[in-house]
Amino acid sequence: MWFDEWTCLALLGFVTIVIGVLAVFLWRKTHDIGFPLGIAFFYYFSLYGSWALVIDYLAGSSYEKYFYLFEKVIPLAIDSYYLKALLLYSTFLIVLELCLLKWVTGRKPSLPRRRYLVSSLTLALIAFFSVGCSFLIERGDIFAAFDEGVSAYSVTREFHPLFTLHQILNRTALLSSCLGVAIELSGGTAIYCVARTSLFARILLSLSFGLSFLFPFFLGNKNELLFAMVGGILFYLANNARAKLSRIILIFAICVPVISSIDGFRSLPADEIYRGFSDSEFMEASLLSFLRSNETIAAHMSMYGVLVSEIPLTYGTSFLSLLASVVPRLIWEERPEQIYEYYARGISAIEGQGYSIHHATGWYLNFGILGVVLGAICFAGFWAFFFNRSRSIERYPRRWQILLSVTAPCFIVAGIPPFVRAGPEA
Repeated sequence: MWFDEWTCLALLGFVTIVIGVLAVFLWRKTHDIGFPLGIAFFYYFSLYGSWALVIDYLAGSSYEKYFYLFEKVIPLAIDSYYLKALLLYSTFLIVLELCLLKWVTGRKPSLPRRRYLVSSLTLALIAFFSVGCSFLIERGDIFAAFDEGVSAYSVTREFHPLFTLHQILNRTALLSSCLGVAIELSGGTAIYCVARTSLFARILLSLSFGLSFLFPFFLGNKNELLFAMVGGILFYLANNARAKLSRIILIFAICVPVISSIDGFRSLPADEIYRGFSDSEFMEASLLSFLRSNETIAAHMSMYGVLVSEIPLTYGTSFLSLLASVVPRLIWEERPEQIYEYYARGISAIEGQGYSIHHATGWYLNFGILGVVLGAICFAGFWAFFFNRSRSIERYPRRWQILLSVTAPCFIVAGIPPFVRAGPEA
């Protein structure tokens, strides 16, 4: 076979260099850390997993880290289908970067006419209220996890008519507390938002920040925590004329270990989570889990599964599902299926196993190769539009327009990890 593992490694190396060079060009044009960080997120869930997989094939490994996915999803081989999958992912990433380079502005951000006061107390109260409501929705499942000796993650991920509301409340709590902390840390050098605060407000905000992180940690909700951390840090950088590296390091020192360890902790029974902290080997494995996470393989292998299974194209059903998604499942339980469900059925994946579908795969299932290109163009346009708004806020007279323009690019980047593992509906 002309296409073997060494050819695959050469292709990966070449594409990685191209993607890296384009990311450097984006940085040099915009001087915004969000672009190389966002591209790194895309690369991690698109091509990073391929390195480990191909090297394992070369070394004759038993695939002990992810072999169960081959059994429950689809066996993956280094063949012509895999070559096409790599080329499609590479096309998606390179088109995305080229469109960004074409469309994003290189101008420096304009300054607001005045800074806006934001109440730290209000943000803390929003966070407490959101966490409380989220707990009330899931309290039955949480108590059941303790009673049955199972993980809270496995129980709370089962169908609940208010599950989407629970997720939104978790994100609301995290965003409120993280934005509050970012504005507080900006202090007198804030550009857009300055804190209206007091000692009591700071204490309450600190408590809400801790609670907002601990509750999703206990439930194993890694995406929400990563979203809030990345978005909060990027907003701190955008809002601060003289951002302090020491503060960013402190935030990373607190948040990164928590988020990295979730993969290990969320498999533990609810009443035994505390034991994980006392097991040094468990903690070490948990903290490095992102380097060998199965999520990179699960998303990566979706394109191969579609190609080798020859799943028919749907010609836009994702957009029908998107329109139907505005109706809560509490009212319409059997809504039109998402492309994720169509993919799982098409490859005959075993029920009860969680999968990921890469965003490019979702577009491919809708419109084929053209869909992969359209998907990259659509996201690049969305990202560039809001970034350009953030650099020209003098055009917008209203406070909400300015605040949306400044925060949107930060949370677009923060939202890439869950976004890239979902179809066009995302």
